[in-house]
Amino acid sequence: MMDWRLFASTFALIFLAELGDKTQLAALAASAGARSPWSVFAGAASALVVATLIATRLGSALQRFLPQHYLRGGAAILFFLFGILLLLSAFRSREAFAAVPERSAKPGVVSSIVFNAARDFEKASLADYDILARAHASSEAGEMFLHLAAEERGHLDALTHLASAHGEAQWEQQAIEPPAAPGATAAMNEDVRAAAAAAMRHEQAATAFYRRLAETSAIPAVRSALSELARAENAHADHLRIFLGTGRFDEPSV
Repeated sequence: MMDWRLFASTFALIFLAELGDKTQLAALAASAGARSPWSVFAGAASALVVATLIATRLGSALQRFLPQHYLRGGAAILFFLFGILLLLSAFRSREAFAAVPERSAKPGVVSSIVFNAARDFEKASLADYDILARAHASSEAGEMFLHLAAEERGHLDALTHLASAHGEAQWEQQAIEPPAAPGATAAMNEDVRAAAAAAMRHEQAATAFYRRLAETSAIPAVRSALSELARAENAHADHLRIFLGTGRFDEPSV
């Protein structure tokens, strides 16, 4: 005779236990895109029926040898042990993940090329402006070249910081070849206007160099810093253009 109360409690227990279970997810995956979802339903339902049949027959057989409270206690202990094992597995996985040492950041190949080229470029510019400042000391031109040398020293420091903080910076294209330094040694043998004109062309090329680098950088902080360097180099070109037009250099107020 069917015990409907036992039937209802068993149905509710199994239904709630199977919600979100891997069996249900497997049925969901199998029916996705299937031409006959009812075939999937029939197969999954049959598998559950067979598995449940095995479990009930095994439980009925064990009841002949063990009291019912032993079986329920054993089932509870097994559930408890499985839960403990799952928790231990989760904690071990977490500890293993935390124990993995972080790899030290190594600059990418393209990043190294970009930053090293830019720093070498600024070092050469700084050296050239120092030479020009000494060659034209005690003049408007000497004051201007001295100011530009100090600015280039600040650019070099900024690039060194960028290389240290963003050694893994990503670039959309290969490194752009920086422009050549102004060639101060050769300019020393010419008049000051020729030296200033050469320096202005150099600063215009430097502006384009940093703008192009900023456009191809994938990291906002690097892009912003390179854009600021481009703005500063463009300001240098403006100083030199004004000097060529007026013969005077007005150092910007801080």
